[in-house]
Amino acid sequence: MQPTFISLTNFKSIRSLKLDLTEFKDKVVLISGENRDEDGASSNRSGKSNLMKAFIWVLFGVKFIDSTNDEITTYGETETVGLIRFGNVEVERRLKKGGQTFFYRIDGKDVSDSNKDAQELFLKDFDLEEANKIIISNSIYLNSEIDNLIQSTPSERLKVLTTWLNLERYDQAVELTRDKIKEWEFTSNTITQFLNNFKEIDISTLEQKKQATIEASENYKLALKGYQEKQKEYDNYATTLRFKKGIEQQLADANKANERILKATELLKGEDIILLKDARNKIIEDNQLILTRTQEINTELRHLAAQVEQPYTCPECNSSLVLRGEKLELSSKEIQDKIKETSDKLYSELKALPQRQPSNKYDERIEKYQQIKVVADQSLVDTTELQAKLDELFKTTLFKPEDNSLKINELTIKISSFDREIGHIEAEIANYQRLKDETIEKQKELDILKENLRLGELWAGKRKVGLFQEIKSLQLSLIISNLELLTNNYLNNHFEIQSRIKIEPTAKGVNIFQDNNGLHPIESMSSGEKARVAFSIALALKEIYTSRLEILMVDEFFSSLDNVGMEYTINVLSKIKGMKFLISHSQVECDNEIKLIKEKGVTRL
Repeated sequence: MQPTFISLTNFKSIRSLKLDLTEFKDKVVLISGENRDEDGASSNRSGKSNLMKAFIWVLFGVKFIDSTNDEITTYGETETVGLIRFGNVEVERRLKKGGQTFFYRIDGKDVSDSNKDAQELFLKDFDLEEANKIIISNSIYLNSEIDNLIQSTPSERLKVLTTWLNLERYDQAVELTRDKIKEWEFTSNTITQFLNNFKEIDISTLEQKKQATIEASENYKLALKGYQEKQKEYDNYATTLRFKKGIEQQLADANKANERILKATELLKGEDIILLKDARNKIIEDNQLILTRTQEINTELRHLAAQVEQPYTCPECNSSLVLRGEKLELSSKEIQDKIKETSDKLYSELKALPQRQPSNKYDERIEKYQQIKVVADQSLVDTTELQAKLDELFKTTLFKPEDNSLKINELTIKISSFDREIGHIEAEIANYQRLKDETIEKQKELDILKENLRLGELWAGKRKVGLFQEIKSLQLSLIISNLELLTNNYLNNHFEIQSRIKIEPTAKGVNIFQDNNGLHPIESMSSGEKARVAFSIALALKEIYTSRLEILMVDEFFSSLDNVGMEYTINVLSKIKGMKFLISHSQVECDNEIKLIKEKGVTRL
């Protein structure tokens, strides 16, 4: 799939660029440039490489162009936008304030809302799931740095090819397998220890012991049943005895009640409640008469005493007497004598009055009579039936059965101990059986672990190289053989170089030799020959690694080539399927050209 259109905004020196690529399908296109800002710069720093790097940035992101986000956006601008169209497929990348978003559209519709998912779908649709810097630099974007594959050390070449071929997965598989081996060994040791600690026991002995215990328990249960039957007689005796004591208590209570009733009846014979009440009332009346007369005499004495103290006051109406001269004095003396005489009579009468008698002794006798009357009025309890019951119970309790409760308790405890022993034996048997079953399962697990350990050591190796390393080595050897074959085909068929190269994997890496009457270091070749070899290796890698992305960018690759070498290279590019962009400072003849001009810091078409 080849690009048909590219649009860029604020990518490094390119402020705005829109380029229709439909006329360049399967063609070689020369990207030339003119730097008008620097005298003598010619096409250097005109922005040619920026255009190619913009392709890579839009498709794969910033990490594949040896730049940072801060270095991409044109100075003073805030956002960089790039868009590349492949027929009905369109990819767009935006960079703003350090954050990137990626859009993948088919027929104008986004295939995913997620930036990450859109990138993954794009790579998958273009057969670029394993896209990395090595793949891109060797299959899409070729520049003068491809010489590094030749100039690199053997270990560096091995690292590059291992990464490009994704051979790290074998090393990762080895590492993971060896981690698993450690885990399996630990588990295996644990299981082995468990199996060693397991001891066989004679189940039949335990079963016999269990059966003997069961039989002993049954015998004790049978004896217990007999004692329990006998104990029922004692329980009935004890119940009857308790009932007898209850009847005896009822009879005693009834007799006591009857005694109280009879005693109360006898006491009532000597008392008459009516006479008691009449005598009490007579005392109360007499006491009241004595009290009334005493009060009257005291009142008269107070009146007479007042007349003595106030002789000129009428003792009846308390008004003043209007008497004069001797009559008044005579009257006063007569009155005083009369008062004295009257007072003496009153004192004599008061002294002759009888003393009041207390009535409480009658009150107590009346209250006691009433209390006794309540008891005397009760009916006597008939104790004939109670006595008959008691006589009957007395006969049934003459013989006391034997109390077997202690024996029953002893037997119950013994039977419980037998049950516990049986439980312990059953638990021991069950636990042994569980451990036995577990040992069988553990043995199966151990066998599987041993097989896993054998296979793990076979694949990952522990004391020698395993199958993963051998497959990695074989795959690397196979790819290197194909790489060597294709590279020599390009050298012989397109560059007409008769000498061959030899690519050999070793323990220390990958060596590249010139095979010309013996193996010679690649450094012995001329710069032009090395450039042809590097270009042939790059094309061989592109042929080995195929994808739907039919585009190749060759940036400043002709610096070490003469005119013949450049002519050969252009001829080779013209025969490769896809759109090829060629950047060169050297004068190159090409039918298709895109010219860039940099002026005032801005690159434009």
